Amino acid sequence: MSKTTRVLFAAIACAFIVTQATAQDAAAPSVTVGGGLRAGASWGDGDDNYGLNNVRLYINGAVGPASIEVNTETSFGALNTSDETSVTILDAVAKLAISDSANVWVGRFLAPSDRANLSGPYYGNVGNDGPRASSFYYGGNKQAGRDDGVAVWGNIGGDMNLKYQVGIFDGADADDQMLAGRLVLNLWDDEDGYYNASTYFGEKQIFAIGLSYQDGPGSGGGAHEDALAVDVLVEKTIEMGTVTLDAAWYDYSESDDDPISVFVGLLMNGETSVGPLTGKLRPYIRYVSDGNRGDEWAVGVQHVIDGHKASVSVEYGDVDDGDSTFGIGAQFQF
Repeated sequence: MSKTTRVLFAAIACAFIVTQATAQDAAAPSVTVGGGLRAGASWGDGDDNYGLNNVRLYINGAVGPASIEVNTETSFGALNTSDETSVTILDAVAKLAISDSANVWVGRFLAPSDRANLSGPYYGNVGNDGPRASSFYYGGNKQAGRDDGVAVWGNIGGDMNLKYQVGIFDGADADDQMLAGRLVLNLWDDEDGYYNASTYFGEKQIFAIGLSYQDGPGSGGGAHEDALAVDVLVEKTIEMGTVTLDAAWYDYSESDDDPISVFVGLLMNGETSVGPLTGKLRPYIRYVSDGNRGDEWAVGVQHVIDGHKASVSVEYGDVDDGDSTFGIGAQFQF
């Protein structure tokens, strides 16, 4: 971490200790532990791939308005260039909730960026390897889109359901820093919290417009001086089920292309059993223009067993700068 980040991290850590000491008589600290696993297989014109994508362990502790979050990532070639298994600290955040409109985070976490990055692989729309139009997701100056820094964020209430996030991070240059900010206007239901999802499986009616900008070395996932993203999520329950439209446009300073991504899905009413698993079917199509691997499209069906906690999917896709593939995948969280 930079000197500024270390000082701020220490300040928040001290605030956490003081809050814990003064709140011992009122309430005991709470600790929760969870985890997630993503696995799959794909077959195509090139090499076949099998095995685990990643395994994560989530640890959260809170007392009063202060809390900490530590998440680990066990990757199996998905987030590193070798075939060896590696365990890393994904997130390590000290948090102070001042009010609904003002929260302070210090440590390692996702900088304000696009919806795809703030959803991550576990809360995004289904896809074998994530949203390839967004280099935020693949880059990151530390690990899987993460960076070390401090951010202030909150929800502005009233008639305008506006969420803001702004922060300063180490970036990719030791002699400079990266500024990052995001605004989200929710015209229908609100999206609480720092992170978001790319689908709520009909639990919310969403019409959200997001604007993200990063400036400084390491912007847009580590390869740019600045990066701009505009994303729109519309999710509405109709007679047939829940329709999802997730679209985004990107502008990177070191790229002549302005990639776009579009996802359309329909979570159908009525439950379907696949062997012992019962859930709802969600056919979908997604398209990426000028992404990391050229133009890409895919069609598939997701069997949603328990929202983001459990799902299985099958998908066929084609990439300009790659191969046609057919894959199956599964995701589980607890």
